[in-house]
Amino acid sequence: MKFIAQISLVVLFGVGCKTYENTQVTTQPWSYRTQQTFNAVFFDASKQKVLNNQEKAIQLFLNALKINPNCHACMFELSSLYLDLKNYPLSLKYGQYAVQANKEYNHWYFSSVAQSYQKLNLYDLSAKVYLDMIVFEPENRQNYLKAADAFYRSQEYSKYISILKETQKRFGVEQASTLQLKSIYMMLGERDKAIQELEKLANAYPKKVSYWGYLSEAYRRNNQPQKAIQILEKVIKIDPNSGKAYFSLFTILQSQGEEKTALEYLENALICDDLSLEIKLQALNPFIKKVNEDKEVVVNLVNILADYYPNSSNVYLLKSNVYSRLDETKSARNFIRKGLEKDPGNYLLWKKIIQLNDQLFDYRQQIEDLNRAIDLFPSVAFLLERKSNTLNQLDQYEKAVETANRGLTIAFDPMDNANLTIHKATAMGQLGDTAQARKLFEHVLSIDSSHIEGLNNYSLFLAYQKKQLGKASI
Repeated sequence: MKFIAQISLVVLFGVGCKTYENTQVTTQPWSYRTQQTFNAVFFDASKQKVLNNQEKAIQLFLNALKINPNCHACMFELSSLYLDLKNYPLSLKYGQYAVQANKEYNHWYFSSVAQSYQKLNLYDLSAKVYLDMIVFEPENRQNYLKAADAFYRSQEYSKYISILKETQKRFGVEQASTLQLKSIYMMLGERDKAIQELEKLANAYPKKVSYWGYLSEAYRRNNQPQKAIQILEKVIKIDPNSGKAYFSLFTILQSQGEEKTALEYLENALICDDLSLEIKLQALNPFIKKVNEDKEVVVNLVNILADYYPNSSNVYLLKSNVYSRLDETKSARNFIRKGLEKDPGNYLLWKKIIQLNDQLFDYRQQIEDLNRAIDLFPSVAFLLERKSNTLNQLDQYEKAVETANRGLTIAFDPMDNANLTIHKATAMGQLGDTAQARKLFEHVLSIDSSHIEGLNNYSLFLAYQKKQLGKASI
């Protein structure tokens, strides 16, 4: 069947490209030798294309086209290669040639022309090619969606809406076209029309909870919270394990000040699998900040999550943060230890337990934990900085200097570098090397005159030196 007469030739050939000069060639039978020569060149060109030798492939396809100027397959291959090389004018040119030279409709040839127009930002012409393709392939849904996309890019929104409506008329209401219609109506400020489209989608698939979810969100954004609540309650009846529905209800009701009912929905959301643990942790973070105001509620929520995720180190970190805010430091540390049993490679847990050891002034345990952490993270200067400080607290000054020196070789962060230098200076002062200690203290304070630990340790150092000097003069 010959389709070429139906094509919009203005679209395909009316933008600065002449029709292919050599289409009026004779159709005399080829000689066997000519056919063999052409086949060899075409095969070699195809091989070079597969090998990604694009420039060689182009030259060979051009050579094949000289042998057979009517070879629309060669023209299409050239169009594809130039498209890959981002030479869009030549891609368009050879795509047009392929369509003109072929006597029947070819989906790929037309697609090449449409894509080239898009790459040249000629979206209106690309849309018209896709409309031609719809005539030839009325059952190919992708052609409708691509035409719609091209109309959208050319800002022809009425045509964009029209083609999406036509898509639904032929293929029925479905997600892709509905969400596109929803988006364009929202963009144009026609919220009611957007909601109508989502209502049609949800009613067409009454058991598909995600579609009802889209609708509830649209109601919520349209300042219709009660309708959103009604839809979400309907979702829960369809799927009692819809964590997203519970969580949305929690969010809406909390914003309305209905804390008690909102919390009930949040509790249900915490034990549903369609919400990620990350989302659940984020939902609980604001509660942790208010734990001192309502300890029972917060602890209950965290325990629900912990019971549901007994092997999650991040949940133990969350529990530790709760008890830290309650000033129950030993309990907070115990939860971190449980987390480390599950995930010893979690650096955040080690950082937290080091902080808690400091708060408890448990220096011997701190050394033990730091040694384990350093074995796992030997290139983290912060760990060596904490160890050097702790060794000073334990009066192990030589080890403190050794640890500080090790840390300084890998400390790229200025704060780590300064802290390590201060710990080294403190230890050297205690070891009697007062000149070097003074030099290190003054070096840090010359860079950061407000370094708190540096100021404190240097003051203590100077006070100790003055006291020693006083003793020596007696």
